Amino acid sequence: MKTAHIWLLATLIILIIGTLTLAFNPNSSTQPKSEKTTIAVSIFPLADIARNVAGDKADVIQLIPSGSSPHTYSLTPQQLADLSTASTLFIIGHQLEPASLINATKANSTPVQTVDNGITLLPFEKHEENQDAEHEEEHGELDPHYWLSVPNAQIIARNIKQTLQSIDPANAYVYQENFNQYSRQLTELENNLQDMSRIIANPAFIAIHDAWSYFTEQYNLDLVATYEPTEGQQPTLSDLNNLKEIAKEHKLSVFYTEPQKQSTSAIRLIQNELNLGIGILDPVGGISPNDTYIDLMLNNMNALAPGE
Repeated sequence: MKTAHIWLLATLIILIIGTLTLAFNPNSSTQPKSEKTTIAVSIFPLADIARNVAGDKADVIQLIPSGSSPHTYSLTPQQLADLSTASTLFIIGHQLEPASLINATKANSTPVQTVDNGITLLPFEKHEENQDAEHEEEHGELDPHYWLSVPNAQIIARNIKQTLQSIDPANAYVYQENFNQYSRQLTELENNLQDMSRIIANPAFIAIHDAWSYFTEQYNLDLVATYEPTEGQQPTLSDLNNLKEIAKEHKLSVFYTEPQKQSTSAIRLIQNELNLGIGILDPVGGISPNDTYIDLMLNNMNALAPGE
């Protein structure tokens, strides 16, 4: 009987030791793995920049699908659920995103970070065809399209990196290394864009709406007119007459629309009445061939140099 008790005690001791060994062994296959950090972003350029900085250490949720207008998009129930899992939501701000998105973050207490810290914001410029005060009141005073300058994209990447390091300090070194590598790629992109811009014979162009202030300032180009006085607003007859005169004055043969608008009645009117060819400039990207931020910027510059 005593021998049986001794064997039972020994067996219990072995089981306890084994359990403790598994519990404290970091290489044990039974140890639960920690979940990744999750962050949300509003539009594609932020998503691509954030994924380059995050690497495989954080999941990035893009809330406004590529091809949708960030001004008017409404989140689906699934996206609202996804947003509630995010540690932070990164936005462009300055009235780019719809109010419904910001209200959703208040409902589930998701922290919101505008990524413009350190960026000099530009005011919307008055172009020759839309000088009246009514048009000016349709949007905010500051142009939110600041990602369309590579130096600004580098600042955005730095801001995202710093936030990731704050909410996930265990991977701070990885985020720093990812940022350093991506920043080098952006520096190479900037050098290429500057070289490409220098060979554009005519820096003037007309676009469908005013999204290009940062692009034109950075690369010495000149947006001389827009078709829409404010995005989504149809021009008056006076606007169209002015647009025709501006195209003639600057000897322009191409009008630049956007991928989502290239088959609209506005484009047919431009072709028929103004006798201008149609080019594509894409401010947001996310759809082939603009499925990285770098490709987006390169293809936009290439579009402004037809025949070069």
